[in-house]
Amino acid sequence: MINVPFTYNLESRRRKAGLTQQQAAELTQIPRQRWNAIERGRYRPTHDEICRMESLLGILQGPLKPARALQTLLCRGRRGAPTPLPYFPNQDRHSFIRFHAAGQRCPQLVARLASTISARPDFALCDFLCDRIAFDSYAEVLFVLHLLADGAEPSLVAPAWLGVPTPRPIVEPELKLPVGHRPSPCLIKGKDFYFFQVSFETPRVYTVDALQWNGKRGWTVVEIDGGGHDFQFDTVREVAIGLPVQRIPAVKVEQANFLAA
Repeated sequence: MINVPFTYNLESRRRKAGLTQQQAAELTQIPRQRWNAIERGRYRPTHDEICRMESLLGILQGPLKPARALQTLLCRGRRGAPTPLPYFPNQDRHSFIRFHAAGQRCPQLVARLASTISARPDFALCDFLCDRIAFDSYAEVLFVLHLLADGAEPSLVAPAWLGVPTPRPIVEPELKLPVGHRPSPCLIKGKDFYFFQVSFETPRVYTVDALQWNGKRGWTVVEIDGGGHDFQFDTVREVAIGLPVQRIPAVKVEQANFLAA
């Protein structure tokens, strides 16, 4: 506000040089999306990146804004306004028991996926979220492990935050209380949001394995069907919930290249 910021000087110098962000990014070997984020003040450039920028555009004066300023402001806002408590669907069995069952069923696959996930810098968050996800089968554990190994971000998101309501209310299954406005365990992969063991009031309560949100396709139910699945009442459930359903055979998530298939 008081001093001309680094990001303003960066953009101004780039424009005076007649360069687009893409061209400047290529000349400095900085990814185009990262250059854009630095120019908008979302990311703080490293010392090496500043040196590359200055070799192209000259000395860039101006203070750098604090890297975590946006997060700090958001946290202050949440403290000042009522925020619903997180909602964790009830687990009939602890998630570790389901994880153990998945390891017994597919030891090599689980070991490989777990090794990839444990190497993530945010492994502690992945581990905490998995501990709070309600799993109904070993196959659902494999589904989540595939997503995390492929880079999905563990989060707490309220389905209502995504802006488009589901055809039927999301509820706590025992008391039928609405919980769609409360942050729930979620994995974010690109433009896709995955919620687990979601219950709908239809007027009777139906619980689905996963609920997926995609900005282009909207809401989709994901069902992972084991070998003994009874398909007799699936059509009734699908009509009652009012959402398209993607059915995935459990044997498919047992494949090492499941997400690529």
